[in-house]
Amino acid sequence: MIEIKSFRAADGGSLILCEIKICDEDCNEKRTYRLLPEQYKELRLKKGERSEDVLADILDADELCRALRSGRSSLAHSASSESALKQKLRMKGFSARSAERAVEILVGEDAITEEEDAAREAERCLKKLWGKNRIIAHLRSKGYRHESIDRALLSIDDTDFSDVCRKAIEKKWGSLPKNTEEEPTARDRAVASLLRLGFTVSEINQAAKQ
Repeated sequence: MIEIKSFRAADGGSLILCEIKICDEDCNEKRTYRLLPEQYKELRLKKGERSEDVLADILDADELCRALRSGRSSLAHSASSESALKQKLRMKGFSARSAERAVEILVGEDAITEEEDAAREAERCLKKLWGKNRIIAHLRSKGYRHESIDRALLSIDDTDFSDVCRKAIEKKWGSLPKNTEEEPTARDRAVASLLRLGFTVSEINQAAKQ
């Protein structure tokens, strides 16, 4: 048997703390769980003794609150796509249902604005002097949807990637190395490095001429 002892608002009313006394042969303790106000209303919880069935609902509600808290903490450190955040929450041990619902709530709060986040991420990639192909691969690895990636690419559509490539060359070598007797593969290795940065052969050749 469980006994609901008290309810009180927390975090400016965004949460309801529910204190429960667990009473059985092996345990006699009080525990506090977190619920969203809408969950509190939906469960119609009242003080007093209740069957253990209601405890499962309270545990589910508490897990969602913890998933939300974890999601907000993650977003405070870096932007994330919906799918990537769901995966992070699942890796932290939250159920698929709680992870899915937490992300839905965060999207509703505009805490996740995928298209804007993808565009900002693309700009950060440009500052790292990456080519378009690597930017696309990076955004895909972050879990952004095709629509968000397409919008992000539009935001950098006027970028001259041969010029970005030129800057990458200047930063790393000064000028594109040439194959010599001492280093017969110097240029080949430099080109391979630029290809990994996401530049095309055409962009690399144009950059070398500038």
